[in-house]
Amino acid sequence: MDAMMQACQKAIGCMLFEGVEQAQAMQLLQTFAQLQTFEKGQIIYSPGHYQHSLGIIVRGRAVVEKECGVLLNDLGAGQCFGAAALFVPQDQYVTTVRAKTGCSILFFASLFYKPVLHLICRLAK
Repeated sequence: MDAMMQACQKAIGCMLFEGVEQAQAMQLLQTFAQLQTFEKGQIIYSPGHYQHSLGIIVRGRAVVEKECGVLLNDLGAGQCFGAAALFVPQDQYVTTVRAKTGCSILFFASLFYKPVLHLICRLAK
């Protein structure tokens, strides 16, 4: 099984897919998500470097911090971040997301996320 397929199977546990059939969630993930890996300590998002995407952690851990280093959240597999970047037209991200361990993340770009969110809401009913 390839890395993308394994990542998609792990991402199905994310709260975004509650109530969505596994086969439908897999199809959405394989069609619209992109897998990226990060080494321990690597910056995933920062105020000057981010994408308008929602990230779902499928392996490892990441921390969300304010600029002054204040820990806001410690995220693990199945958790997501970056929702604010999808809906706010700012040119800067307000926090830093850093890989606490080596991690793999599936990203939904804003171009795809809005139609995918609409479809997930319909499928979960």
